[in-house]
Amino acid sequence: MIINSIYFIFIVVLYIFSTLGHGIIFVKIFNINNRRTIGTLGLLGLVSLTFISYISVLLLSNKSLFNIFVILIGLVFFLINSREIKFTITNLIVIFCLLLSVFISKTHDDFPFYHLQQSLNFSLNELFIGLPNLQVEIQFHSGPH
Repeated sequence: MIINSIYFIFIVVLYIFSTLGHGIIFVKIFNINNRRTIGTLGLLGLVSLTFISYISVLLLSNKSLFNIFVILIGLVFFLINSREIKFTITNLIVIFCLLLSVFISKTHDDFPFYHLQQSLNFSLNELFIGLPNLQVEIQFHSGPH
């Protein structure tokens, strides 16, 4: 139980640093002159990762190796440019509170019925055009509406 909790916290922190790294890549590609705060880089990293995920679901069949590669690229850019990021005590407190909220929050009630099958379908199978016609839940990003 303790080992699983430590592993979970480690993975979440790893994903946070990778997202910040992708924010750094976004700032460098689009030449955005802004203070390199955690909030700005985090939001730009999420925009970048969303774009990457939408493109990769259309083009790739083996997404597991690609996902590891994307995470490692973000970590490398974060480690190379970590001295340029301005960390404040407020940022660290917010990250700690968000980490705790993710850690203690309950999972979705419909996770085994919808989210898990949808994630497995996206990661293990090819993209099937017209699949929402067979099952209405697949039409939406986050559960049936």
